[in-house]
Amino acid sequence: MTLSKMEIESQVIEAIDYFTEKYTKDFEHIAGEMYKNPEVAFEEKFAHDLIATYFESFGEFKVTRHAYGFRTAFEVLYENGGRLVNFNAELDALPGIGHGCGHNLIAAGSCAAFLVLVRVLQKFNMSGSVQLLGTPAEESLGGKCHLLKGGAYKNVDASFMAHPITTNGLDMIMVPSVFLATSYREYEFTGKPAHAAAFPWDGVNALDACVASWVNVSLLRQQIKPHERIHGFFKDGPTVANVIPESAKVVFQFRSKTRQEMESLASRVENCCNAAALATECTLKSKEIFCYLDMIQVPSLIEACYESTKKYAKNETQVLGESSIMKDIYGSSDIGNVSQEVPAIHLAYSIPTLENCAQHSHVFAQSAGQLSTAMPPTLVTAKSNALSAFKVLQDDGLFAKVGKEHKIQVKY
Repeated sequence: MTLSKMEIESQVIEAIDYFTEKYTKDFEHIAGEMYKNPEVAFEEKFAHDLIATYFESFGEFKVTRHAYGFRTAFEVLYENGGRLVNFNAELDALPGIGHGCGHNLIAAGSCAAFLVLVRVLQKFNMSGSVQLLGTPAEESLGGKCHLLKGGAYKNVDASFMAHPITTNGLDMIMVPSVFLATSYREYEFTGKPAHAAAFPWDGVNALDACVASWVNVSLLRQQIKPHERIHGFFKDGPTVANVIPESAKVVFQFRSKTRQEMESLASRVENCCNAAALATECTLKSKEIFCYLDMIQVPSLIEACYESTKKYAKNETQVLGESSIMKDIYGSSDIGNVSQEVPAIHLAYSIPTLENCAQHSHVFAQSAGQLSTAMPPTLVTAKSNALSAFKVLQDDGLFAKVGKEHKIQVKY
């Protein structure tokens, strides 16, 4: 007897529930151990070893440590013909805060989606290949950008992940997330040292140039668009008071809806820094550390994920679709760069927090470590991503539509 598409999906939904429950303790262990051992960008050795060792223990996956030339990236592959879907396990924590962006939950959720989808394909004897990528340095150095250049996503047909957020009491899942394009750049001012008391007129003050650039950018903020952001910090400044500073750096990160808008904003920031250099008679050098692109939103993939998420959410009102997502919550991510190469989806879901707080805060980090409350919503989105990825693997019509809609939107 041939089962209908609806009957197959019903059995797959039940199987996803079953296998998620079967391995829940493992996923909680990953999230908990990463929470207790936070590591900053490209230093995620513990997380790398923890997850690689876990999947090696099954003896059935192709596990590559230090993948694509990066010592804290890893790849886990289930090779079974057909199309290839990808799940992204972000690994890095925030300096001085820990997992204030919940990457311990992202990693655990992607591990769950990967393993559960593999078990479903095996249970129903279906073709399809699945990749789990350990992606370092999302917060500050663009790990996925480097992995893209290394070919990690070369054969991927669709990419998935889910990110915890704080909504201060609102229980919801956003399908999809909204991201801004962003650039992170260093501006180095060079002056001339001199004794600050005896011969200050012989010096050229690089720190003054940094301060002037900061003031200029602060004034600029009044004239930027509501969705645009500029933030920064002083880096590598002087350490003594009695020498006119010869060198000082300031870092600015700016964001806007598209790369074109972001580059326009970047030129205005550059003008602020050039003006500071001119006023202080310093020289200026700038360099871009990373650039995250705006995210391509693929309508058919969004719709598939929206329907998948409703299957596992507490109720339909918990799931916010594209027409009702919270567009005033802005961030940026290197998943945007991935989306310019392959169709990608990034869910955002709320976790209960110990008190009202923002992401990238100590309270949010502590909340990401409360596994009894943080893991249930994490596993809901893991199940949703597993089901959505299953659809991409098995539904030829959906796959063709996703590919066509993505292709016409690629900008860069």
